[in-house]
Amino acid sequence: MTQIGRYEIIEEIGRGGFATVYKARDTRLKRTVALKILHSGWSGDPDFVRRFQQEAETIANLRHPNIVVIHDVGEADRQLYLAMEYLPGDDLQEWLTQNEAPLTVVEAVSILRPIASALDYAHKRGIIHRDIKPSNIMRDDSTLPARLVLTDFGLVKAMENSVALTMTSQMIGSPEYVAPEQADPNRADEIGPAADLYAFGIVAYQMMAGRVPFPGHSISTLYAHANLPVPEPQELNPDLTDKETVVLNRMLAKTPADRYSTALAFVEALQATSQMTPEEQVIPLYAQLQQAAADGEWVQVLTLAAQIELLLPGYKDVAARKAEASRLLQAPKTPVESRAAAVEVPIVETEPAPETPAQPEVVVPQQRVSTAKAASPAKKQGVPAYVWLVGGVVGVIIVAFLIWRVMAGSQSPEPVTEATVAVTADATLESAPADDEASEVEATEIESTKTPTPTVTETPAPSIPPSNPVLGSSWVRPADEMVMVYVPGGSFMMGSDPDIDADVGDDELPQHEVTLDGFWIDQTEVTNAQYALCVETDKCEPSRLADNANYNKGNQPVVGVSWYDAEAYCEWVGVQLPTEAQ
Repeated sequence: MTQIGRYEIIEEIGRGGFATVYKARDTRLKRTVALKILHSGWSGDPDFVRRFQQEAETIANLRHPNIVVIHDVGEADRQLYLAMEYLPGDDLQEWLTQNEAPLTVVEAVSILRPIASALDYAHKRGIIHRDIKPSNIMRDDSTLPARLVLTDFGLVKAMENSVALTMTSQMIGSPEYVAPEQADPNRADEIGPAADLYAFGIVAYQMMAGRVPFPGHSISTLYAHANLPVPEPQELNPDLTDKETVVLNRMLAKTPADRYSTALAFVEALQATSQMTPEEQVIPLYAQLQQAAADGEWVQVLTLAAQIELLLPGYKDVAARKAEASRLLQAPKTPVESRAAAVEVPIVETEPAPETPAQPEVVVPQQRVSTAKAASPAKKQGVPAYVWLVGGVVGVIIVAFLIWRVMAGSQSPEPVTEATVAVTADATLESAPADDEASEVEATEIESTKTPTPTVTETPAPSIPPSNPVLGSSWVRPADEMVMVYVPGGSFMMGSDPDIDADVGDDELPQHEVTLDGFWIDQTEVTNAQYALCVETDKCEPSRLADNANYNKGNQPVVGVSWYDAEAYCEWVGVQLPTEAQ
């Protein structure tokens, strides 16, 4: 088996004019990687080698779920290589070919949005991609739905002015996607983030019109981008509306300042041209639900079913699939080490809760937006120390678990006997604590029904999420660069039905309806690197494992922190830990 440095080559998975990509195995860390090996001529240019390594190091420090992870960069056997995360799927160009573009604006937006988020994230850090095109957008089929990932940052910049490029007279970049300022040598000083936005607009044009505006890979293609008007997309796809055409044409303006200022602004403008109906939003979710059911991913089935029912109650066989998933998930409860998720929370003004009658009416109070956080609960006597350690790991895993818990008994609702108002995304009504002697298992899962009274955070969040979010909207939180996603509001039955679950505990009764407004939640766990930022400000205590030689201080989820540490982190970034209902 061929080996480059510590990497064993498994198979070739891609080839271009400058490099070949292999599926390989890292013999040291025992993991599969995508190994990009540059053709041998590049290693003879010391300036290029230096630029290549500098660019790789810069990109390796980017932390975004839609930007490829760089594991390693180096040189072995006089060959430069880049080891990246292995993404088991095709690229967007292959996908578009198989799915026969043009796409509808709804379909295009669902693909463009995550890449726009990644692009804007890089631009805010002064990094320009310079080679945006569908073949540099990979689909990670190991996730459901497939994760879209932007690759090949910095390679074009490293190649500019290289000896190898001059000697071979090769052209860098992709002529079909270059911006006018890239195509014209006299405008090189204009190249900036707007060049990426133009290329991103070409990708959108290709999706919605069926092909790129200027096909070809020659000097004439570059000339067309620099000097000729873009063909009207409606001439290629008559189904495009005038509004969609206006948005596309603006992104492809010859002058950088005339384009949209960010990729997400462009995507939002595209989405605004077509008011998505609930049916249009549900179709891709239902396809994901079918796949999850086929794969036996029952928690995922419940998650998707909940989203679908919020948008379109009674859709097809969703209720039956949800009931099947709930039945299959019924099993004796075992201790679970939970991970709490951070939630962007507006505060709500409410009237004092009245004496609760036997069957109170659930009413969502009016709200006024302001940042809030959860107050610290008192420690229970006799709870082992590990309970307080595991509660501080911040992430999204708890969300799926909670949905399973609250959806499991979603039939035959019983009257609410006691209730207390607690702040969620905008407002919610939850059952009050039923048993002061809750088990250690439930204390570990989350501070369950003991939802603390919210208090106003003295320092507001540094900025706010986008207005008028929809399912699929995302936002990068400025304090720690965490990607948050939007969860629409709705109602569901919370608690368990003793007729269905014989092992139901007192703290899960009575079953009652809960109404949640929409809220933002972290897309991934908080990493060690992100938590370290809070420690540097003296707002958080260091992890109890920080001094351990084997403790990973990079992009792994932070562990070894208490509930109070997690709450301090949330306060620092302007969010709060989730309620049980969330």
